[in-house]
Amino acid sequence: YRSLWFDEALTLMNFVSGKSLSEIYHNYIIPNNQIIYSMSLALWTNITNYLTVNYDFASRLLSVLFSVIAVIALYCGFKRETGGKWGMFFIITSAFLSVPFIIYGTAVRGYQLSFMLLVFLAWSIKNVSRKVTWKNISAYALLSLLLVGTIPTNLLGIGMAVSYLVSLLVIKFLMEYVKKRDFKVFGYYRIILGAIVIA
Repeated sequence: YRSLWFDEALTLMNFVSGKSLSEIYHNYIIPNNQIIYSMSLALWTNITNYLTVNYDFASRLLSVLFSVIAVIALYCGFKRETGGKWGMFFIITSAFLSVPFIIYGTAVRGYQLSFMLLVFLAWSIKNVSRKVTWKNISAYALLSLLLVGTIPTNLLGIGMAVSYLVSLLVIKFLMEYVKKRDFKVFGYYRIILGAIVIA
């Protein structure tokens, strides 16, 4: 395994080592603290301190664990959705064995936690699009919160997910509306809108 990068050493020294979860949450001196990941890593290092494992190596294992969980979740989700297993198996295996995935999959940073949470967020969006329940919406909200707490720029991914979800729900609503009623409302709407635009 490789020695720590600057960002990784910064994560361990400034945000994790010897800090309580409360201190990690409040220690945002630079925007490099991936809060949820730092908290997870602090809990992880507390567990691995009891084992006779090299500290740097043990720190990397958490990201490896997140990578493996993400790949398994991708595989199981696609298998459930498509029914096929081999095509998706090769695609996910290729991604899992790619150099960037391996580099980020062993980094002492929140990238793989973020990737894993995005995979679960995608499946929660799929669940919400199938059936809107408090359980599905709560899972989506919790995953969104964890994603932003891991890497704040995940707001972009969450925004795209919200756009997708809203478009699905609006289309679903409109299709149900059209099945039960006629198109008169849409005709009136276009006439009124046209009159407003012309005026």
